[in-house]
Amino acid sequence: WGAQVILELVYRLGSWNGLIVFRAVLIALIFACLLTIGLRRGLGARRASWLTLAAFVVAAPALALRPQLLGMACFAIVVLLVADRREHPTRLWLVPVVVALWANVHGSFFLGPLVLGLAWLEDVHDQVARPHRTLVIGVVSALAACLTPFGPMVWAYAIGLSTNPGVTGRITEWQPTTVRDVT
Repeated sequence: WGAQVILELVYRLGSWNGLIVFRAVLIALIFACLLTIGLRRGLGARRASWLTLAAFVVAAPALALRPQLLGMACFAIVVLLVADRREHPTRLWLVPVVVALWANVHGSFFLGPLVLGLAWLEDVHDQVARPHRTLVIGVVSALAACLTPFGPMVWAYAIGLSTNPGVTGRITEWQPTTVRDVT
C-alpha cells in the first residue's frame, strides 16, 4: 500500500516526468550504495566500478518502476549500513527505520532483519567487541516491520508470498532462474 501512495504523490507533484526522475533517482541510489559497499569492503575503484556495472546489466530487466524497486533501494541502504557497522556503529540504528518504511512498500522487507542476523554471525565469528548489538538491532528491525496497517500480520503476508502457488507460479521474480531467459 505504501508504494502506491508514494507513486501517486510523485505523480501528482511531477506527472509522468516526475515518475521518470523518481525511478532514475532510485536506480542511482541502489547502484551508488553498491559501489560504496564495494569500495568500503576493500575493492579497488576499478574493480568496484566494473562489478557495479555488471550488477546493473544483470538487474536491468527488474528495474521497472514497481514497488519492488523501492524494496531494492531499501535493501541497498540496509546492506550499506550493515557493511559500515564497525566504522559507524550508531548508524546501524537507522536500519529499523528503513525496515519500517520497507514493510509498508514491499514484501521483501524480511531481508532487512535477515541481513542483520547474518552480520551478527559474522561479528560473533570475527570476535568483535559487543557483537550482540547487531542482533539486538535485528530484533528491533523485525519489530519495526510490524509498523504497518497490518501489524504483526505483515510477517504472515511475507511468509505467505513464498508459499502461495499463484505468486510463485506467475510472478517472474519468483520463477526458478535459467540461462534460457534473460530475465
